[in-house]
Amino acid sequence: MSGVSQVKKKLLVAMVLCVILLLAACSRGNDPDPDDSLQPAPSAGYSVPAQDINEEMDSAIVAKCGSFELTNELFQYFYWLEYATFVYEWQDSIRDSPYFDPYAPLAGQKLLSDDMTWQEYFISTAYDTYWMYQVIIELAKKDSSFELSNDYRQKIEQLPEQLDSDASDLGYDSADQMLQQTFFETATKKGYLKYFDIYMLFSAYVEYLHSNIDYSEADIEYIYNRYFSGDDGGNEDIYAMCADKFKEEIIVGIIDEGKAQFGLTKYMENIRLTDIDPAKVK
Repeated sequence: MSGVSQVKKKLLVAMVLCVILLLAACSRGNDPDPDDSLQPAPSAGYSVPAQDINEEMDSAIVAKCGSFELTNELFQYFYWLEYATFVYEWQDSIRDSPYFDPYAPLAGQKLLSDDMTWQEYFISTAYDTYWMYQVIIELAKKDSSFELSNDYRQKIEQLPEQLDSDASDLGYDSADQMLQQTFFETATKKGYLKYFDIYMLFSAYVEYLHSNIDYSEADIEYIYNRYFSGDDGGNEDIYAMCADKFKEEIIVGIIDEGKAQFGLTKYMENIRLTDIDPAKVK
């Protein structure tokens, strides 16, 4: 998967998240590229019945990057959204596929050409997403010229009350109950707000970088020749598309440099996941 595609995929994850919440308020991937650094899964995978997941499991550290420690509680949102994004992107292809059954436990299904299970694959991509997000956040914290806009601040500040209001309007007893019906059995308002804070800062700084990257006519010509040389000139937005592609490649380079600076340490032995209910991924 190319770097540009990875950035777009991670932004799609965020888009799927917003779509899912919107549907909840109204009504109630690319080919696998296994991470060779993954450790073998326990015989039963990383799944644990929801009722058995306790505070100690939730607070266990599953990864470190820069100044941030990722807990098992927060990792579940990254994991669930990787699965949801995959199903969203490939829903037509997997409907009759003999290689991926969304209604069967992921820990018991192997990828077609690898010994990795689908559960391990989504764990791997969830780690990749978290690493990308956290690298951007670490860079944002060090950039004295960046400041979170009022629009982003308001969205963060208003979300707790909005979740409570949506839950009440939809007949749920609490925001926790609504999120558990929308995502997974152990989802909570507290955990979701932590994830949302990370996503918002990631999105805000990517947007900031994108709007502050300059380019020349030579840059546009290079991108055009590389990606759009077959265009017959009928696309009036070709110049803007070239500019966006150039900016995306610059951001990918920034992320790659950030990854070299802020490494990712995994503690997979602490991962405990609730099984995904495919009925909640539509």
